[in-house]
Amino acid sequence: MLKKVSKALLLTDVASFGEKYMELADSCEVELTVASEWSTMYRVKADVIICGSKYLDKINPAYISLVTILLGKEETPHKFIQKGVERFIFDYKNKVELSAAFYKAEKEVKTFACSEGLQAILKESEVIDYHYGDYDFKFAKNEFKYKGKPLYLTKSEKNYLAEWLLKNHKDNKRRIVIFNLRKKFGQQFLREVDKYGEYKGETNEQ
Repeated sequence: MLKKVSKALLLTDVASFGEKYMELADSCEVELTVASEWSTMYRVKADVIICGSKYLDKINPAYISLVTILLGKEETPHKFIQKGVERFIFDYKNKVELSAAFYKAEKEVKTFACSEGLQAILKESEVIDYHYGDYDFKFAKNEFKYKGKPLYLTKSEKNYLAEWLLKNHKDNKRRIVIFNLRKKFGQQFLREVDKYGEYKGETNEQ
């Protein structure tokens, strides 16, 4: 079942196209943010990302499932499907296609060896992976790596990290969890991440 999103992100360096898409978003009652530059360091705060293929490598891998690609005249979906993109706009002048990007299927999270608590968190979260700096956490697949090395995490540690890194909520009443994680993996573990789960690329005292 398709449902309309509330927030969308458009990446384009064509100002006139951005303005036209903004008008369309207003008529569809969707909050659209337009940006001409992007980086894999940036966190996405939208339900969908609409962009041309040149922006794809600038989007953090955790958000690929949110992407709708505006295909160029000579482009085909094949190579983008291989990268995890599932939605496309074939004619950027077609308002029906453009507005269709504001709708998406309700998320069905495929999980492997996840507790019920973690499954509930992942179902509510817009993304289910966290890929920044030295951290490669695939919560649904139960795969966690730090500096390229696998980590063993307890059920409560996974839930704590998912709430913090995916849903932007750091429970200060459970600070013992991050304390114990740093005892296991080093005092710099997740120091670059603020209380909202934003990766800053530099050490934060928490």
